[in-house]
Amino acid sequence: MLRKQLQGINIRQFELLSGLKPVFHFVTDRHGGVSEGSYASLNLSHKVNDLPGNVCANRKLLAKNLGIEETMFYFPDQCHTATVKEVNHETTDLDLVSADSLITNTMGKVICVTTADCLPILLFDPVKNACGVVHAGWRGLAEKIILYAIYAMKRNYGCLPCDIIACIGPAISAARYEVGTDVPEKIADNNATKGAIRSIPRKKDKVLLDLRRIACNQLIYAGVDVNKTEISDCCTFMQNSDFYSARKEGFHTGRFCTGIMLL
Repeated sequence: MLRKQLQGINIRQFELLSGLKPVFHFVTDRHGGVSEGSYASLNLSHKVNDLPGNVCANRKLLAKNLGIEETMFYFPDQCHTATVKEVNHETTDLDLVSADSLITNTMGKVICVTTADCLPILLFDPVKNACGVVHAGWRGLAEKIILYAIYAMKRNYGCLPCDIIACIGPAISAARYEVGTDVPEKIADNNATKGAIRSIPRKKDKVLLDLRRIACNQLIYAGVDVNKTEISDCCTFMQNSDFYSARKEGFHTGRFCTGIMLL
């Protein structure tokens, strides 16, 4: 990923998307905000019990540094669902309740997700000029949120999966993501979990789960070209000084933001 320093915050960008003029995207880190304690400092989520005023101030800082009106940012009310919502000129915050993916073909709308170990995924179709953003933990992957997002882009905008560029952002790595043996069973898709499960010596009830591999398998199944897929190797657990990690710090830590906008 490419790292850029703005006036007050840092963002990272994917190489596959950074050279494309019809779209702008970004991934924030945890630096440059006003939140304190375990939320320090650029927490962008209202759902982790940070002071609401601090989150609002952080979102204003993000908008100011990106040079985008704050009212143009849209955040779904993430609940580990497979629900995809469309963002257009009529969309309000109430329309985004209980959603974990947003799609749009409307210019100037910044669709975002916040994460702290789960996968943030960007989707962009340069042919139909449409984009999507997905929040996917193991529950979302089990619900096939990626497939639903791609299907929604196809249904709403006529997108072909083979045209879509997919980018997977910073998330917890397989080496650090220990889960119960029941978790892969709940995903219940042998094709999706192929190569994504590793046993742990002396721990019969635990395995290491590779969320990125599952996401890639689902993207391939959906018809996305592997040559149009970029995967960040940043581990939120290992690189906790730059990114939030709920697994390492607990639920009451901050969330960084991944967003995309059509120009």
